[in-house]
Amino acid sequence: MFARRRHPSHSPDNRETTLLLGLVVLAVVLPTIGFLWFVTKAMKNERAVMREKAKDYYDLQLSTAQRAVNAAIERIAQAESKPLGNANLSEEQRFHRAIEQGLADSLLFLNPDGRLRYPLLAENLDEFDTSEADEKALSLLERWYETDRSEPDTALAVLDDFFQNQCQSGHDFQGRLIYPNLLWAALQRLDPNGAPYSKTLADLRQRLLDSQIPWPITQRLFLTRELLSSGESIDLPSMDAFQLASEILEHPLQLGQPGVLQREPGSAGRWQILTADRKHLLLFREPTIASRLQEAAHRSPDRGEIAFLVSPQSNENAFSTAVGQRAPLWRVSLGAEGIGLPNNAAQQRAYTMAVVCIVLALVGVIGTFAIKRFLAQSRLTQLRTDFISTISHELKTPLASTRMLVDTLVEGKVDDPEKTRSYLEVIGRENTRLSHLVENFLTYSRLESGRMPFDFQPVLPDEIANQALDALENKLEGAAVSLRVHIEADLPYIRADEATLAIALINLLDNAYKYTGDEKEIVLQVRSQGDRVEFSVSDNGIGLTAAERERVRDRFYRVTKHGSSAMTGSGLGLSIVNDIVAAHRGELQIESLPNQGSVFTISLPRAGTR
Repeated sequence: MFARRRHPSHSPDNRETTLLLGLVVLAVVLPTIGFLWFVTKAMKNERAVMREKAKDYYDLQLSTAQRAVNAAIERIAQAESKPLGNANLSEEQRFHRAIEQGLADSLLFLNPDGRLRYPLLAENLDEFDTSEADEKALSLLERWYETDRSEPDTALAVLDDFFQNQCQSGHDFQGRLIYPNLLWAALQRLDPNGAPYSKTLADLRQRLLDSQIPWPITQRLFLTRELLSSGESIDLPSMDAFQLASEILEHPLQLGQPGVLQREPGSAGRWQILTADRKHLLLFREPTIASRLQEAAHRSPDRGEIAFLVSPQSNENAFSTAVGQRAPLWRVSLGAEGIGLPNNAAQQRAYTMAVVCIVLALVGVIGTFAIKRFLAQSRLTQLRTDFISTISHELKTPLASTRMLVDTLVEGKVDDPEKTRSYLEVIGRENTRLSHLVENFLTYSRLESGRMPFDFQPVLPDEIANQALDALENKLEGAAVSLRVHIEADLPYIRADEATLAIALINLLDNAYKYTGDEKEIVLQVRSQGDRVEFSVSDNGIGLTAAERERVRDRFYRVTKHGSSAMTGSGLGLSIVNDIVAAHRGELQIESLPNQGSVFTISLPRAGTR
């Protein structure tokens, strides 16, 4: 524990060190900033060129995709080359075949004048002349209304009359088939477990699936849904297609131009294409036609890895174009993942970035190494300066006083034997002090240079303690010193260099002597703690503040004696102790409070432990 030695922060050495460090940092930072500016500028220019090339590249790809989409719409419009052109099939069969083969989500068959031919609407059947079957069916329907319709037998009797009069194909005044409606009415009145119910259900199911019966589309869908909702099973082919056609037919037809994809007037999510021969109106839900057109765009030649988006939505993406006259509301755009630089441009950019990262890493590593080396060299230089200054300061006082006393004795100016003895005792103490200083300097020098000749051997802790006590015997046996020594019996061996560990303990005891008052109370304890052995030196001295405890291990750091002048010392004692303890794989522990004394403990592992 030593008096603090102050070095002004504005000293010439510090200013020079700061200036040199600033120059080193500038030597690293300025070229790095210049390199980054140059690379950034070059990359911006390169990126502008690449973007221009990319725009030309994407425009070419969009043009190719646009032609592919128009060609796809034209192929869809040539529907007569598909199942629709097979004259050997009925219209319903051709309807089902077209839906199965994915021509459209639904479609309408048209007359040459543009009127609906299939699927039928009930109101269209009003235009037919009333047939004999219609008249018989209407007569039986009137009888049905005149009887007790709640009786199942009455319903079955009416249905039998339809068979006997062969009027199952009769229509009512709204164009609906009468017989299927009566079958459904009878099912609601019959016992589901009886044979009549099963027969009636089979008759209705067969008629709903019969493609030869001229069904009004809404009546057929109604009866099918009613059967399904009642728990009965029926698999009407293309039911979704019929449903879509029914929804479209709720509004007046607007056919538009052949071969043009246009919005269906009744809904924002449905689209239609009139075939080139004007015989069919193909109906699409938006996801279906968008998928078809997007697939066509992706089949365009030489598209590379570009993803296209074909939709009627407005797209703010700069890389998009209108499909054209065949789909005036649709656009072809690059997908979000497709926007960027072409592969070769992206690879070039990645290569440039890799080179930049490598160069910056090298500059960082070299700069960090240079700054660390500079700081280490600066610190070493400062240590050397402090070391020389400390040696000069610490050696000058004892040498001067010793020389003065020796000169006095040599000149014979002292006749009193007691005074002569007193002078010789002072010379002896100063000599001991010089020896201690020189020993510390030599130990510090060896530790700093890594040339300390440690010789680790199994040693008994009490031998170390006795060696330290013997070295300070004259100092610690004074009348003003209360020294207590507690060494446990049967202490385990420790693996240590006896000489250097004794130096560490001597330094702790010497500090305890130096930094206590006139009544010195010093305690040395050597004890076993688990798998470790502890050397503890406590005193009743000036103590340490929290800040001083943090720095007291630093080289040349000396603590001011509280309330008095600075004590002499080199500032190396605790630094040497800390280094010696660290070399022994031990720990130096410090417990201290101002004016309440200190406890310094060296904790070392037993021999054979790690």
